[in-house]
Amino acid sequence: MIVVRQSSPFRQASDKAAPIRDIWNLNSNENLAKNYEPHENVTIDEQLFPYRDKTEFTQFIPSKPAKYGMKVWWACDSKTKYPLKGKLYPGKEGNEREVNQGENVLIQLSKNYSHSVRTIVADNFFTTSNGAKRLANIRLAFVGTVRANKAFFRLK
Repeated sequence: MIVVRQSSPFRQASDKAAPIRDIWNLNSNENLAKNYEPHENVTIDEQLFPYRDKTEFTQFIPSKPAKYGMKVWWACDSKTKYPLKGKLYPGKEGNEREVNQGENVLIQLSKNYSHSVRTIVADNFFTTSNGAKRLANIRLAFVGTVRANKAFFRLK
């Protein structure tokens, strides 16, 4: 039996996805991780679930085929595409732009595999030199694409 508790006003003020957070964590993260052992490569990427209704965490991404939806960052097994862990993006907090968002998501989704002799693979949104160093500190290899206009990569 699943018991869903009501979201308190405080919880809703601090987490835009509070109405679905318990179900999200129960269904995705707890069950996915305990039922599968990933191969040597884990991929980190984003997915936009098409959804046009009004929520506080509906995203608009013009480059995606479905331009509106709920954004989820995933850690998936590269060989079988099995989702290992998901992080629901609730939207921007306040008026400030989040610094190093891709790097922070990369580390959060990868830390379950520290010291496991695995390689983390990600696209240019998640790739930073500091992120690669942080993964190396927890004994994970990293492969990522880099755009020439990244601040850490500019040639002088």
